Amino acid sequence: MAVNSIRGTTGSSSVGQTLFSYSELASIIPISSPPATFSYVAWAISQGKSKANILSGTAYLDFISSNGYTTYRDTTGNYYAYKEFTATGTTTWNAGPFNGTNADVLVVAGGGAGAGHHSGGGGAGGYRLETNFAVSGNVTVTVGAGGTSNNVTNTRGTNGQNSVFSTITSIGGGAGGAWSGVYDGAAGGSGGGGSLGPSGSTWSNGGTGTSGQGNNGGRGRHDNNHVGGGGGGAGGPGSDGSWGIGNRGGAGGGGLSNSLTGVTRFYAGGGGGGSGEANPGGNGGNGGGGFGGTNQYKATDGTPNTGGGGGGGWTTTFFGGNGGSGVVIVRFPLSFPAGSI
Repeated sequence: MAVNSIRGTTGSSSVGQTLFSYSELASIIPISSPPATFSYVAWAISQGKSKANILSGTAYLDFISSNGYTTYRDTTGNYYAYKEFTATGTTTWNAGPFNGTNADVLVVAGGGAGAGHHSGGGGAGGYRLETNFAVSGNVTVTVGAGGTSNNVTNTRGTNGQNSVFSTITSIGGGAGGAWSGVYDGAAGGSGGGGSLGPSGSTWSNGGTGTSGQGNNGGRGRHDNNHVGGGGGGAGGPGSDGSWGIGNRGGAGGGGLSNSLTGVTRFYAGGGGGGSGEANPGGNGGNGGGGFGGTNQYKATDGTPNTGGGGGGGWTTTFFGGNGGSGVVIVRFPLSFPAGSI
């Protein structure tokens, strides 16, 4: 049945009278989706919004916010609505008024942990940004937890968990290598850094990163002062531990910046490698990477909701950091009638 007007129902002084003609409805957002347009107008009437506010689109921002979105205007005057998922675990979600449209989607997995002893830094969670991604119906969304460290001599921490939005999957970051038997860093979204090698003056390898999501971890070295490699980051590989004069754990690989929320943030930085004696641990990569520890202080965790890798530990007392949890962000463009907002 054709609908050519909407009549007031409740909360309006025009109950039973035609409020909007077909031509007026055709000017209201989003004209490409008539059901969403009618849903918006019905909501606005129920909230007592004026006809002028409804037609101009000023009430539309309130309608979008009522559906669980945050709205903002960027520096060029464009409006967007986004939803950020930060709680770890899996949920089923529907885009509501944006169902059947395209979005920009950022999916960052959980970062890998640094190990408990003589450790490389954890690799960052995999980073994927998809533009103009079709969103329709119910969508599965998973935010991956960060990997967990331990204080066991010969055991790695765990990799970070995958994050998912519909068909987009980002791989959890690889754990940093540990002393005695598991020297190399684990593969992941970005690879974990290697621990000290198995004997004097030898290197251990960093884990391999996933193509299109991250980078390899750096190498660790067994020398007079043992050094772990940095975990890989979305923006670059982890650095090798430096040895000789100025021994230091390798720096975590840098993350990548993103502004889907209207604020520029960095995500998916690698964890810094641990360092022996009193030498400093490696710096964490920008994007939430944790700092590497020494025999005097514990490594730090990756920052939550960045996918940053945990810093590498150095003793069973000052052990490695946990990986930071991931995040999923979905953003839709907003359009308004010409001459409004």
